[in-house]
Amino acid sequence: MRIMKFCLFFALVYLNWTSLCLAQENFRLSPPIIEVSLGRGGTKIFYCELASDNKEKNSKFKIYPLDLDIDRDGAVEFIEPGKSKYSCAKWIQVEPKEVVLEPGKTKKIIVKLSLPGSISAAGYYSAIVCELVTKRPSKVESGSAITWRIAALLKVTVLGGKLEKKAELKDLFIRTLFEEAEKKNGLTFLASLENLGNIHIKAEGKLTVLTADRKRKGEIDFELGTGTVLPGHTRDFKVVYDKFLPEGDYIARAVFRYGGMKALEKELPFSVKAGGGGSKGENRAILSSLKVNPDELSLKIPAGGFRTAGFTIQNQRMDKVKISVSCDEKSEIKGWFKIEPRELEIEGAREGKVLVQINVPNEVSEGGYKTKINLFPSLITKDGQEELEPQSIGVDLEIPRF
Repeated sequence: MRIMKFCLFFALVYLNWTSLCLAQENFRLSPPIIEVSLGRGGTKIFYCELASDNKEKNSKFKIYPLDLDIDRDGAVEFIEPGKSKYSCAKWIQVEPKEVVLEPGKTKKIIVKLSLPGSISAAGYYSAIVCELVTKRPSKVESGSAITWRIAALLKVTVLGGKLEKKAELKDLFIRTLFEEAEKKNGLTFLASLENLGNIHIKAEGKLTVLTADRKRKGEIDFELGTGTVLPGHTRDFKVVYDKFLPEGDYIARAVFRYGGMKALEKELPFSVKAGGGGSKGENRAILSSLKVNPDELSLKIPAGGFRTAGFTIQNQRMDKVKISVSCDEKSEIKGWFKIEPRELEIEGAREGKVLVQINVPNEVSEGGYKTKINLFPSLITKDGQEELEPQSIGVDLEIPRF
C-alpha cells in the first residue's frame, strides 16, 4: 500500500509559528514550541490553542502525541511513540482527542505530562499533532492517502541529574565539486556536528575562507534553521560560499558554538580551478571562468520609459580575459538594449562592470518580456588566445498597465 503523507512541520525547524494553509482554509497552532523543566515523577498540565481562519465550514481534527526525529539535513519526521530513545510522547495525554473547529474560532487543547520516577535526567522530545480529518475524494488512486498535519514541538528537560551539553565537529567537506550549478553559484561546504550529550543543542556556525598564507578572504554564516541537534544525532549544516574566489589554494575554517564553554573548529585545505580542465582531485573545486553578479536582471519599465542597470563580471582565472557582450540576437526586443562597453578586458582575479540601458518604445503593450545578455569570453595568455565557454544573464522585463 502506497501512502503519501504531506506533513507541514516547518515551524519545528524554520518558522516561529505553526500554520496550515489549504486553498481557502487556514489553521494555526500555538505556541509553536513548548519547553518544560520538570523533576522525575513530576506532573505538569499546559495548553495549546488550535485556531481557524476558515470562514465557510467546520473542520474536524484528531489530536495525539508522536515522537519526532530530525535527520542529518534538518528534515523532521513524525514517528510512533516510544520509537525514539529520547521520547516523551508515551508520557503525554491530550484532551480532547478530537475537536470540531468552527469558522473563525479557537479550541483549547489540554496536555498532561506525567514523568516516571525511574527515568534519567536528560532532554526528551515529542510533538503535539493536530491531524485534519478529511473525506476521501471519489477519484483518489487506490492505496493512496493524504494526511495534513500541524504540530507543536515539545521539549522536556528532566531534572535531578547531570545534563550534559557536549558536541563534536566530526567533518568539514565540499559536498559536490563538478556540478554546473556549483561552478556558477560558488562552493557548497557541509559541516557535520554530532550531539554527544543527553540534551538538545542549538548550534551557531560560521565559515571563513583563508588564503594559503592564512590571510582572511571572506566569511559567511552556515544555513542553520533553528540549529537544533537532538541527543545522539548528527546534523550536516550547509553553506554556499558565493563570494569572489579566483583559482588558487585556500583553507576553509568552520567554527561552531552550541552553548558549551568553547567553540568547535575544523579546517579543510582546498584548491580552486576555474574553467575546468586538469585532474579532479579530492577537495579540488572546479568553478566557472567568470562569475556574474547578479546573474539575472528583473526590471519593471513602463511603455516609453527607460532604465539603466548594471552587472559585475568577476574573472576567476589568473590570466586576462577578453569578453564580448551582446543582447541575444534571436530576441524580439534586442533593439531596446544599449550595452556599454560591448567589449572589455579583465585582468586575472579582477572584475569589470557592464552597464545596460533599456529604452521601451511608446507603442509596446503591457506584459512580460524575456531575453538574455550573452557573454563570449576569450582567455589571453602568453601562448595566445583561447575561446572559453559562453555565459548568459537572464533579463525579465515587465511592462505594467496604467
